[in-house]
Amino acid sequence: NAEYGMMIKGFLILLLLNLTIVHARKQSEYLPETWSHLNQQENDAEKRSTLQSTTLSVYIDSLQSGFDNWSWNAGDYNFAYTTSPHAGTSCIQWNAHGFNGIQIHSSPHSSTEFNTIRFWLNAGTSGSSNIKFALGLSDGSTTSGLTIPASCMSANTWLLCTFSLSSAGLATGSSWVNLVWQDQSGRSTTYYVYLDDISLTGDAAASSVTVTVSPTLNRKLINPLIYGANFANAAQLAAAKYTVNRFGGNSATRYSYSLDAQNSANDYFFLSLPADNPAYPSMNSFQVLVNNSKAYGAEVIGTVPMIGWGPIDRSTRWSYSVAKYGSQSQTECTYYNPNPPFWCRPDAGNGRTTSNTKITTNDPNDANAPIGVSTASAWVSDIVSKRGPASSGGVKFYSLDNEPMLWHETHFDVHHNPTTSAEYLSLTWSYAAAVKNIDPSAKITGPVAWGWCAYFATAADNCCSPGCSGPDRNANGKDWLEFFASEVCRQKSLTGKLLVDYLDIHYYPQSGEYSDNTNPTLDATRLRSIKSLYDKNYRDESWIADYIYLIPRMQKVIQDNCPDLQLAITEYNWGGSGNDNIFAGALAQAEILSIFGREGVSLATRWTAPALNSKVEEAFKLYRNYDGSGAQVSGYSIQTNSTSVDLVGSYAVQNTAGNIIYVLLFNKATSAIVTTVNLQGVTSSSIRWYSFTETLSLGFRGTITPASPSSFSQSLSAWSANLFEVTLSSTTPSAAPTTRAPTTSAPTTRAPTTSAPTTRAPTTATPTTRAPTTAPTTLAPTTRAPTTATPTTRAPTTATPTTRAPT
Repeated sequence: NAEYGMMIKGFLILLLLNLTIVHARKQSEYLPETWSHLNQQENDAEKRSTLQSTTLSVYIDSLQSGFDNWSWNAGDYNFAYTTSPHAGTSCIQWNAHGFNGIQIHSSPHSSTEFNTIRFWLNAGTSGSSNIKFALGLSDGSTTSGLTIPASCMSANTWLLCTFSLSSAGLATGSSWVNLVWQDQSGRSTTYYVYLDDISLTGDAAASSVTVTVSPTLNRKLINPLIYGANFANAAQLAAAKYTVNRFGGNSATRYSYSLDAQNSANDYFFLSLPADNPAYPSMNSFQVLVNNSKAYGAEVIGTVPMIGWGPIDRSTRWSYSVAKYGSQSQTECTYYNPNPPFWCRPDAGNGRTTSNTKITTNDPNDANAPIGVSTASAWVSDIVSKRGPASSGGVKFYSLDNEPMLWHETHFDVHHNPTTSAEYLSLTWSYAAAVKNIDPSAKITGPVAWGWCAYFATAADNCCSPGCSGPDRNANGKDWLEFFASEVCRQKSLTGKLLVDYLDIHYYPQSGEYSDNTNPTLDATRLRSIKSLYDKNYRDESWIADYIYLIPRMQKVIQDNCPDLQLAITEYNWGGSGNDNIFAGALAQAEILSIFGREGVSLATRWTAPALNSKVEEAFKLYRNYDGSGAQVSGYSIQTNSTSVDLVGSYAVQNTAGNIIYVLLFNKATSAIVTTVNLQGVTSSSIRWYSFTETLSLGFRGTITPASPSSFSQSLSAWSANLFEVTLSSTTPSAAPTTRAPTTSAPTTRAPTTSAPTTRAPTTATPTTRAPTTAPTTLAPTTRAPTTATPTTRAPTTATPTTRAPT
């Protein structure tokens, strides 16, 4: 059987006025296992020796508390310049001439407290300058400094600069009081340079952290459906006990259950071809996934194709014939140059002219056949006939297609124009009603928004920020998800039926977290950026440059517009796209699952199921199978407080019987930290410790002897995920949860003991996986995820994109 491989394509350029932001998205395909390549992370502590666990903001719109402006030549700088800052409302403007400089003063900080500085720099109109960064020391001297490289300077463009303080000459044991940027050219002409979003990062000096667990406060019943994945096979389901298994992604948009075929779309030359499924015709690929999932107690999410097109038959066809539509910027064969494989199709083009313009005059019937609501109805009827309705153990969830606000980019061979709110809502009412007419107990998810832009705007609006302007946004009077939710409840008031049950979104962090790359700076970003899921004070470090606080934001959308909905996050990933052994990604994943439980997410499925025996799989096992015999973390999330969430993330869960508290601690520092846990109102009778690190697999570490019945301490290894199973000798009275209990849940009993993507991907519209020795016969479900997108020019603080341009 084929294994999943991963592809990445560059598919979306968003023009903000005249400012370009490029989003790279992910795809996947079925590829032979011999194609797979895992870039194993070196088990070398030195590779993460500069991991930043604590962040200190220096300048965000203004100097932050504890910092003062000690710059010289007052007429040559402005610390509140409001024209086109990198983000927010203001930046620092500085006339870098005549050895002029910017100097920011603070109380002394030691070299062990912070080790890295990050700032955004815009080199103004000329785009080059001789600027040195240095530190003023407590003894009055100045470090040798670092000349800012050209890679950090570009004309009228904001670029992120990240340097270790040691590279600027800060010696171990030294203390500094000033941050200095100084012109080294001595020129006399005016030359403006701009600085913004300055911060210091590093491991805090603290060697200990205290965590307080309060069992009676902020109790929320955790929905077990948050421990889901996409496309888990039987072995993966058996190992990690996933509670939900999703059949989704780009190729699901044109999946045919009767033909067991799909179209790879813009992910791979718009090929329609059959699935690599030996069970066909007795079982299609979806039925195989359903059978595997049900065997191990997992619920299933199916994707309802709504785009109106599907494969013609099981023959391999392609939408953009070179013979028919002329020369194109790439074909399946030229993609593999200089040594294309024998099996490639020289006639299969990528749908773009030699000048890289999309071909939208093609005939969709070349590789596709029209389908409609009746096709979806027949599919659901077939599912119910084989597995029964959702209420009797059948397929419980159906998503209303996949990322419809990208159809004009991903599926432009059959959907040329950007999707509008009217189009998607019309399809929603028709297809959701068709599904529920056949299986009233099924749950529907929508609108399957691809990411940040699609939370606020439809494709017709283009990508814009909260409260932005666009034809749909202006007509609807609300951001897209707000309008969608309100229309779901309005439709219920008209028909008496709730046609959509879950507000379904996708979320991929945008600073490169979803990638195969691993380095100290990126890994530190992976661990910081999980705050974007909940922290209203965390401003995203990518091109978004906004306060995302994803889960509270979405819960407010639901509460204000349609309280009947629940929140589903059916795609997310913190790295890597093809390497599930990037440990920072695994540590982030482990903490994310605690965040989902604490914040009240109702359903979540990672893209995709982690590879067997990988570190990311261990993150799931920490909750679903932590002792190797089916022991699980379940019950009520309860309040915890850590004296340093940047060093040790803390979470706790009390089981429904009330006799066990699971304390989860995540050490994100590069050194061991002694952590003391204080239990309020309860006492322990025994404490068992489980953990995994970069080099140690998940396992039992021993029994903890507490300092007192209500307190225990343990040294947590650097970069470690830890679970303490605390059996109580006294329990608290049952307390009602502060949020509603989940309305659906996957079985929590142990599954039977019997029984993704791994290739690298391109940033262009076609994959960059190496050629196999035999021709591939199928493409697996595919989807895209923004990976990195840094504004390439100085972005205004508020701007609405006016045009789209394909890559």
